[in-house]
Amino acid sequence: MFKSIKKSVSLIFAMICVFALSAPVVFASEITVDLDEGIISEIYKTNAFVFKAIDKAESKAEKLVNQSSLNEQKEESLDDSINDLGNKLVTKTDKEVNKLIEKAAEQGIEIERTYVEVMLHDKIFEVDPMYVH
Repeated sequence: MFKSIKKSVSLIFAMICVFALSAPVVFASEITVDLDEGIISEIYKTNAFVFKAIDKAESKAEKLVNQSSLNEQKEESLDDSINDLGNKLVTKTDKEVNKLIEKAAEQGIEIERTYVEVMLHDKIFEVDPMYVH
């Protein structure tokens, strides 16, 4: 049983890593309008922050899963821990995105919220990297 869980977690983690590594390139190519270099820099920094936070949350979730698989009594608290981890990720990233949206709006730039799904263990959370219009 442990081997099948380990294989599943490894496969999910690999798929998420592939997505995370290819996603910043896709988002960066969306910026096609003439914008102030300062706001472009802020967009890249905020997107980098979002993806770094996603990577950290995925690593923490993997550690939690590995720890709970060693101790069956901890499996009951695993769901709560994963939910807390995902909610903190969403709150933390939304805070940074909201700051950037307000800053861009002051300069007349509209930033669209486009959520991506992030899977932590068996739960999906929606996190918001940004596109510019």
